[in-house]
Amino acid sequence: MKNKIVLMSDNLANKIAAGEVIDKCVNIVKELVENSIDANSKKIIINLLSGGLKKIEVIDDGVGMSREDALMSLKRHATSKLLNENDLFNIVTLGFRGEAIPSIASVSDMKIYTSDGSESTYLHVRGGELLEEKSSDLKKGTRIEVTDLFFNTPVRFKYLKNIHNELASIVLYVNKLALANPNIKFILTNDDKELLNTRGNNDIKEVIAKIYGLDVAKKIINIKDNNLDYDIEGYYGYPELQKRTNSSITTIINGRVIKNYEINKTI
Repeated sequence: MKNKIVLMSDNLANKIAAGEVIDKCVNIVKELVENSIDANSKKIIINLLSGGLKKIEVIDDGVGMSREDALMSLKRHATSKLLNENDLFNIVTLGFRGEAIPSIASVSDMKIYTSDGSESTYLHVRGGELLEEKSSDLKKGTRIEVTDLFFNTPVRFKYLKNIHNELASIVLYVNKLALANPNIKFILTNDDKELLNTRGNNDIKEVIAKIYGLDVAKKIINIKDNNLDYDIEGYYGYPELQKRTNSSITTIINGRVIKNYEINKTI
């Protein structure tokens, strides 16, 4: 018997995409915080409950969204970061595919508060379904709350790590983002306990001190060089700070934190 080919519903497509984009709490933090960075935020607050398993909240003071754009952000492949195919050769933002918000919303309970300075909006989405749309009292920026993660796909929730592992992954990633963006103030809390608070004054050595401690910050050397192809700058620790593996190396290219074995091996 032949099966009939049908078009997937948007909700089903988003759930499938969620499995590719979102498989642990740090993925949600990554997508939301990178959106905040792309929105030209100067201050980003990440509040967690139980390492993100119970709640992830990201608040920024960026450009925010109009109601029309906020509703559009719930659609797959809706993006303000790519206008045509030529833009693929000149990507200057951290995100551009337009999959993060609808993917997260399809497998969680999501509340979006956003304002572009002239229009404030509140959206409540659960399992990809818009439950409520109204005005909010937010003045400028965006605040997104994600709870009840994988409530409609419980088998995925089962594969999340324990609180300590989920939290450790988030802390590591936010630390790297803070190093890549010393001009942005980052605040990270878990269960109301502050884990990171940078000043956003563009002093990367101060960020290093906040993350690794003052003793480490006193034992690093600034290196800098350039040629016709690239500029390179970094901070290198004294021999007594040496680690057995290269996992402590943070590599940033054009403002983007990357993982590349060959580059780390060369460093």
